[in-house]
Amino acid sequence: MVRVEGRVKVPGEYPLERGMTISDLVRAGGNLDAAAFGGKAELARYEVTADGTRQTEVIEVDLGAIRAGNAQADLPLRAFDYLLIKETPDWTDQESVTLQGEVRFPGTYPIRRGETLYEIIQRAGGLTPRAFVRGSAFTRVYLRENERQLQENAGRAYAQ
Repeated sequence: MVRVEGRVKVPGEYPLERGMTISDLVRAGGNLDAAAFGGKAELARYEVTADGTRQTEVIEVDLGAIRAGNAQADLPLRAFDYLLIKETPDWTDQESVTLQGEVRFPGTYPIRRGETLYEIIQRAGGLTPRAFVRGSAFTRVYLRENERQLQENAGRAYAQ
């Protein structure tokens, strides 16, 4: 058996087939997912020494070279090899903010790390003349869900 973990679509253990390489294992794991770091990966190789102890060798794998078709970079696998596909640094799913009400162009806007609400409102064309800034409300979906759960729990406690 060999194993692939990290940023592949179907991580897990797979049977080692004759002549199987790193690219074969990545393919068995459903290929790289969107967050996969396409540069380097790690292959942990376990070997039992002559005195009966297990040693681990960590081999840096050049995924870019493998994807470019470099056969030398696409190492053949051995039993118990463990391939770790790393995540792209600072990877996050695209986050967004939904603006409703008295903005010129209401809608859902993708956001960048560190962007302020003011900047997003400006991207949305700013507030309309009918906007009542002091009456605006900023909510987060997860906070709304937490509040709903608290109210449900309080209702159950009160009913008992």
